[in-house]
Amino acid sequence: MVRIDEKNKKRPTHADVILYINKQYSEEVKDFIKQIQLKVTGANIDALLADYPETLLSNDRKKLITLFLLEKVKLLSNMIDREEAENVY
Repeated sequence: MVRIDEKNKKRPTHADVILYINKQYSEEVKDFIKQIQLKVTGANIDALLADYPETLLSNDRKKLITLFLLEKVKLLSNMIDREEAENVY
């Protein structure tokens, strides 16, 4: 089980873990996020999903997967950007 704070006994959320890693390895996280932003694009996701026939994965489901992944990238980017903005002041 992952613990990021000895005082807190409950499990950390995914966001807690990301923010903790960002605090410990800020430069590496920035580079990693940039790579994710460059590579996880709608076009790249669509290209990967195009390999799956509609009988296995419907077009609606492919669109849903694309939107889900793009939203996750956006959330991750916003979380890191917000953390950096709070640490500037």
